[in-house]
Amino acid sequence: QQQQQQQQEEQHEQQEQQQPPEQPQAPSQQTDAAALPLPPAPAPAAGGAGQAFSPPQHAWAPPGGAGEAPMDVGALQQLVAVRTYAQAGGGTLEDVRGAARVMAMLEAALPSHPSVGYEEFYNEALNEEYLSVWEGRKHEFGLWIRDRRDTASAGEGREPARPASSFISYPFLLTPASKAAVLETDAAMQMRREMQNEYREALSTGAQFVMPYLVMRVRRDHIVQDTINFMVAFDDAEFKKPLKIIFDGEEGVDEGGVRKEYFQVMTAQLLDPNFGMFKVCEESRTLWFNSDSLESEREFELVGLLLGIAIYNGIILDCRFPMVVYRKLQGLAPTLDDLEGVEPSLAHGIRQLLAHEPAEEVEDAFGFTFQISYEVFGEVRSIDLREGGGDVPVTADNRAEFAERYVEWLLSRAVERQFGAFERGFRKVCGGAALELFRPEELELLLCGNPTLDFEELERGTRYEDGYTRDSPTIEDFWAVVHDMSEEQKRLLLKFVTGSDRAPIEGLAKVGMVISRNGDDSDLLPTSHSCFSH
Repeated sequence: QQQQQQQQEEQHEQQEQQQPPEQPQAPSQQTDAAALPLPPAPAPAAGGAGQAFSPPQHAWAPPGGAGEAPMDVGALQQLVAVRTYAQAGGGTLEDVRGAARVMAMLEAALPSHPSVGYEEFYNEALNEEYLSVWEGRKHEFGLWIRDRRDTASAGEGREPARPASSFISYPFLLTPASKAAVLETDAAMQMRREMQNEYREALSTGAQFVMPYLVMRVRRDHIVQDTINFMVAFDDAEFKKPLKIIFDGEEGVDEGGVRKEYFQVMTAQLLDPNFGMFKVCEESRTLWFNSDSLESEREFELVGLLLGIAIYNGIILDCRFPMVVYRKLQGLAPTLDDLEGVEPSLAHGIRQLLAHEPAEEVEDAFGFTFQISYEVFGEVRSIDLREGGGDVPVTADNRAEFAERYVEWLLSRAVERQFGAFERGFRKVCGGAALELFRPEELELLLCGNPTLDFEELERGTRYEDGYTRDSPTIEDFWAVVHDMSEEQKRLLLKFVTGSDRAPIEGLAKVGMVISRNGDDSDLLPTSHSCFSH
């Protein structure tokens, strides 16, 4: 209302002076966006107190020269927070959606602002007060589906007739936890859709049985081969069903714990460097694809498939992949920074080549050509980075090309067969639009969990049963001991209770640990049901 009143005053002033003002006045402090160098938002919807937020039009340009243009999203974040809290009392979120469109323009300029982290665009109020509530997330999910339909109808490279309205369409606003909740909702819808298709097919064919789960029976001593045989037998749609594991000859109902154990055994075997599919990069202590592996593409496809199934079933895995793996899964080309995450010394050497002065000494100082060599099983192999590379010296004029080709060969061409099969398996399960919401860093958190353990958060999210309460002397003693543990002891305790020593992407509160009385007072040691974090 203050903005509307101000606009009316400005229009009246323009009519009196018959000329536009030199600079628009800043709006009130509550919705102050004028302090920012912002572009205009798309045209708001007409009329009413819920009119979409549209900041004053200011000149905005990417940084020029040696400096970096300032970027401050604080005022817009404040607007989003204030309006989000207000909507709980019957307010509107339309101006927040307008602010999201403006912030999308700023977020697109992040590559020109290396000092601004993508985390600064997360909005705590929007995530904690609105998207964490099922009704809010359900509403936004429906709008997101409509946004995607509009984009598809407009055609590739063309803007939809109306701007995106769902907050999910502006994923930079969403925390990894909110994105994980969206992915969970999307997975549940896909699972339900596949079940409905099976029921319809059963009705048309007269079948009497429909399996709602993906059930695999495996032998421990043949776990990889049995899994491959099952994966070949299933259609891709089956992989989006909830997974149930049966270990042949063993008792136990899979309520989550058996499934966790299966993934631990499988990943430990497939990712073991002695298995030959991956190698350990000594400096970075990460796993990278073995370009000279003798294993077939089927095994690499199996690894990707298992990672996708783990994501859809909420299983945290211990995968020490470098960030470039997640970047490639998101369709991003590898860079020199990515090489630094795999082979730091090699990346440092390439940077020295690029920065060497005087430029005319590059050829003599390094003696490189566009041919590289490496050893495999005692045999030296040579690779030309360009045609006739052994006869092309690296000079100041072509060193940037050499660096680009070297990185592209190491992280893409050399492992094209292995990574291609791995990605193919991964996308059999995780090929939906929900996964595209994640940044590579967030995708790693989704798969591998959060390495940071906040046991205060775990305590706040714990429930007590069978006579225990938060104030019971035993419980108070328990938490006093736990908080005094070392980091390694805390990880062991978490693994004892949940089957994993890492926190979910949403944090340890999501674990929902339960502590109950284990019978009468006795000398029994604690036991756990890791299926239920109990």
